[in-house]
Parts: sequence; C-alpha cells; structure tokens
Amino acid sequence: EGAGRRLTYAELDAKANRLANFLVSSGAAKGSVVAIMADDTAEVIATIIGVLRAGGVFVPLDPKIPEKRLATMMTMISPAWYVTESKYLDSIGHIAGDVSPQVICLESIKPEYDSSKPSVDHLPDDMCYIYFTSGSTGVPKAIAGRLKGIDHFIRWEIDTLKLGEGVRVSQFLPLSFDGSLRDIFIPLCAGGTICLPGS
Repeated sequence: EGAGRRLTYAELDAKANRLANFLVSSGAAKGSVVAIMADDTAEVIATIIGVLRAGGVFVPLDPKIPEKRLATMMTMISPAWYVTESKYLDSIGHIAGDVSPQVICLESIKPEYDSSKPSVDHLPDDMCYIYFTSGSTGVPKAIAGRLKGIDHFIRWEIDTLKLGEGVRVSQFLPLSFDGSLRDIFIPLCAGGTICLPGS
C-alpha cells in the first residue's frame, strides 16, 4: 500500500501472472534477461514477480540514472527484453544500443489478459536477477543471483525475527539496489504488507 492506494495479494498475483503469460506467449524463454524501467514501485514489484514466474532474470533499472551510464550497463548484459512505461520508450531506444530487444509497455497489458499462473519449472540454481554495483571504482559490475540465494535469506530472516501476518515493512531502498529484495519478499512471504513511500 502507499499514497492512498492499496493492492491486495489477489490483485498483485493477477498482475504478475498477466505479465508472465504475456512474456511467455511473446516468446520469452526460461533464462531470458528482462530489464525493467518504470517509476511506479507497485508496478515494478509486480513485474519482478511476473518475470520470475516466467522463468526470466529480472534487472531493475533506475530511470534517474543518466542514459549513458545505463547504456554502459546494458552493453554488459544485452537484455533480450525490456518492460517499461510508455514514457520511457525513447530512453530504452537510447540505452539498448545496437541490440534490438523486445519491448513491452506495462500499459499494453490489459486486465482481461490471462491471469492464471504460468506453467514454468523452476530449479534452485536458476539465475533470477542481475544487479549492478555502484561503480565507485570506475565501471559498475553486474552481479547475478540465484533462486536458492533469495529463498535461503528470506526464509532465514522470517524465521529468525519470527515475522508473520500483519508485519509491515517500509520500502525505501531504490529497486535498482539488491537490498530492496528484503523489503519486497519478506513481507510478501510472511503474509504482511509492503508500505510504499507516501503511505
């Protein structure tokens, strides 16, 4: 919830499934790298979950980062897919470089699209995300993570802190920083609420 807006688990689930099915039906294969550029935090969270359900590898991008820097980062990983808001279509064209990726606008995924959970097998060693270091030494480095890494950490923290239904977690970290995964998945996996800025 945030800024006078509430999204239920059912609504989040449907949003994520619609995107996942859209990706799969559009040709995204398991392991496809999907860059995400959007301002709406709730949409980015739903998109992250949708990419995971499609078996993809999500890469959250911060629209505030200069295009030249984003282009350098994208050259390292060459995403086959971008999910974005329509206002960033020009930016995607600039940062994608010579690659011709598939681009999905979040506005084009209508509520009537298939919201059933896609049938995709997931294994613990599957790569699931790529984040970039700050680049304080000169050039940012791409760091990949696997499903078992997220799963282990989230389960450990929920168990250690004895978190459960009703837990509320403020989401302040930039979604382009891997620390934000804690703020997203701990409340969702514990049956709690993610509180977005402005709530």
